[in-house]
Amino acid sequence: MKIVYLAKAAEGMSHEECLEYWKTEHAEIVRELPGLQKYTLGEPLQPEETEWDGVAELYFDSPQAMQEAFESEAGQRMLEDGPKFTMEEPQINVPCEEVVLHEE
Repeated sequence: MKIVYLAKAAEGMSHEECLEYWKTEHAEIVRELPGLQKYTLGEPLQPEETEWDGVAELYFDSPQAMQEAFESEAGQRMLEDGPKFTMEEPQINVPCEEVVLHEE
């Protein structure tokens, strides 16, 4: 299972600054989450044409594993770090089961 997170850059931060922080400072924290299997960041190809600056996907074995990760010390640091580079509103968080419809 995974959680998909869409976010906008924090006020006063450019798209590029947001992504740089996300890929460096924030990623270091996220990598410490217990049970994290995979962590990806989607960067919009044409950021000026979308309202989102990035799309993150965090993969876990189960909803329970995700909950435990978010409740961990690393999870708390991750949640506290988010407002340093993304706006709290609007944002979208969608926990979901991934269904592969095509793969080569």
